[in-house]
Amino acid sequence: MVAADMIQILGLNMTSADLKTLAQRHDVLVFENLNTMTGKSPALMVGDHPQEEDVKAAFQAPFRGFFEPCSPGEAVPEILIDCLKNNGLAVSLSTRSAFSCHIAHHLCDAIFSEITIAAEHADGIRFALEEAISNAILHGNLQVNGALRNNLDDFERYTLMIDERLSNATYGMRRLLVLSQWDDETLTFTIQDEGEGYKAPVVEKGKPSGRGLQIITSVATSVNWLNDGRRFIMSFDY
Repeated sequence: MVAADMIQILGLNMTSADLKTLAQRHDVLVFENLNTMTGKSPALMVGDHPQEEDVKAAFQAPFRGFFEPCSPGEAVPEILIDCLKNNGLAVSLSTRSAFSCHIAHHLCDAIFSEITIAAEHADGIRFALEEAISNAILHGNLQVNGALRNNLDDFERYTLMIDERLSNATYGMRRLLVLSQWDDETLTFTIQDEGEGYKAPVVEKGKPSGRGLQIITSVATSVNWLNDGRRFIMSFDY
């Protein structure tokens, strides 16, 4: 039987040697494939270039998350493992993979299957998470100016810039980390990017930019920016 405080690392098209390099921790058990899993400890799926179905499966028992290495030999971050140990759900992907997967949709579906949240609150939480992840990807890791969306003349430039930066390793292989944890009263998300950071914004009603943040702050119980804006934490009482 696996100790309750251990995390099982299970690979998706990865070798056992790769998995052991990723783990690099004495309290992480490594398995080469999905058929060798034993015990009841939470499992973390790892692999390169995850597809939509991989991310969805990674939030279904016995899995509690997905980790995609963005560089050779990169270890699973301790903050992710700690989240799983506390029975949370987590995902850590390259910007390229995160852009093509509906993280918020699959993560919220998994959370709402474990805790009961009124439908009107669930919709707000889902939208807030989608917006926060989008901000981290587009404005954080890709460093695309959202103001370009505000008029038709700049919108084409906006979409081209996204495509160009996704194909650029400097931007496209930056990491997005999303953690979720909850207790009997509060659900908390942490969204972290590897962009240049920014000063915590002042949300003003009526401004064309920042409307997503206005909605987030209107539905969240609390919001907080850390690490020069690279880490965004929002909590919801339910």
